[in-house]
Amino acid sequence: ALRLRREKRQWRPMSLVGTDVLVSNGFGPAIVGLWRPVIVVPSWVLEVDVHTQRTILLHEDHHRRAGDQWLLLCSFMAVVLAPWNVVLWVTGRRLARTIELDCDERVLAHGVADADYANVLLNAWQRTRHVVPWVPSPALAEHVSRLGRRVEHVMRPSPRRRAMKTIGGVSVSALLLGVAVLVPRPHQAQSRAVTVTAPTATVT
Repeated sequence: ALRLRREKRQWRPMSLVGTDVLVSNGFGPAIVGLWRPVIVVPSWVLEVDVHTQRTILLHEDHHRRAGDQWLLLCSFMAVVLAPWNVVLWVTGRRLARTIELDCDERVLAHGVADADYANVLLNAWQRTRHVVPWVPSPALAEHVSRLGRRVEHVMRPSPRRRAMKTIGGVSVSALLLGVAVLVPRPHQAQSRAVTVTAPTATVT
C-alpha cells in the first residue's frame, strides 16, 4: 500500500476516449483501489489506435463494475494468513485466471470481435512482459504461462457452433444406440436357427 501510494503520485490523470484514467510509466493496464477503483494504463496505451484503447478500457471497466478487486484481495489475504497451505496458492492462481476469462467473455459479449481482442491481448503481453506485477489487481496484461489459454478461450467456436456440434453428436449417438438395440446378439440368432432333436429310447 505504501509503495502504491508513493508511485501513484507520479501517475498523471487524463481523459482517454472519454474515460478518466491514470497514466503510469509501466504499470497496468489494471484497476487500482478498493472503494473507488481507478483505471491505470501505461504510457504505451497512448500510442495505439483508438479501437485498441477502447478495448483495453472496456476490459478494465468490466473488472471495476464486477468488483473483481475484492475477490483478488480475499484470495491474497488468505495466502498471507496461511502461506504454508498449498491449496490456497493453487486456488488463488486459478481464481485469478477465472476472473480474467470471465471478463474476456463479457468484453466479447459487448461486441468486440474475437480476433481483434486476441490481438489486443498479444499486444499488451509484448509490451508488458518485462514488467513484473507487484500489486494483486485485475489487469489486462497476462503472464505467458496463462496467455495461451486466454487466447485459445477467446478464439474458440461461438456458442451457436458449439451447440450445433453438441446436437449433432447427441443425434449420432442416439442413432448408433438404436441400431445396437435392434440388432440381435449372435448367440440368440444361432439358437433360433439350429434345432436339436433329442433321440428317444424304448425300454422293454
